[in-house]
Amino acid sequence: MMGDEDIDILLRMGFWVQVSPVISNDKQMWNCELYKKTKKTWGSYKVKSFKTPNKCYDWALSILIKNN
Repeated sequence: MMGDEDIDILLRMGFWVQVSPVISNDKQMWNCELYKKTKKTWGSYKVKSFKTPNKCYDWALSILIKNN
C-alpha cells in the first residue's frame, strides 16, 4: 500500500500511476498507465499491460527511476 510519503514523492516528481484490471483475449490482465503532469493538465505518458498488478508497479518504478 502506498503511504502519504510515497504519494507526495510521486506528485513532486510530476507523475501518477494508475493500475486497472481489464480482460484481454478472455484473460484477466492489468493495465498500467503512467501519467505525467504538464503545466496545465495531466497527460498519459506510457501504458503497458501485465499479468499481475505487482508487475505494473515494478514497470512504473523502473521508469520513474530513469526519469529521476
